[in-house]
Amino acid sequence: MAHRDQATYTHSQIPEHIRTDLIASGTPHRFAPGETVFRKGDPGDHLVILESGAVEVSVTAVDGRRSVIATLGAGELLGEMAVLDGAARSADVHALEACEVHLVQRAAVLEVVTQDPKAALWVIEVLCERLRNASDTFETLMPAQMASRLA
Repeated sequence: MAHRDQATYTHSQIPEHIRTDLIASGTPHRFAPGETVFRKGDPGDHLVILESGAVEVSVTAVDGRRSVIATLGAGELLGEMAVLDGAARSADVHALEACEVHLVQRAAVLEVVTQDPKAALWVIEVLCERLRNASDTFETLMPAQMASRLA
């Protein structure tokens, strides 16, 4: 059963000058409703800029329970954590509706972030907001999990 504690991030709306720089290096792509954008464990070799549509970000526990981390919409980005550290994806992302995106390779993202201090600061703000959301979600889920274990 899916846990539906959805959040929408506010800082992840891309400032126009950063969006312009990233899209110049990106490749347009479309995802159909229900299609997988990426899966946990996939390589973090590109950033996804969501131009239209909506996606669901989720993780699946070892016991099979799926938790929705966020629902993201047009103007937002996803996959920034794996792109920045070069590690594997940390969550699954599926299109909730038809999506138009730009895929931006890791090297281009790193170039923008290293050349533009405002872009670097914005990415840090996005990461902090997402970390706080994860922490809040964990804090909310802990009492419920402990109660079910005691039962």
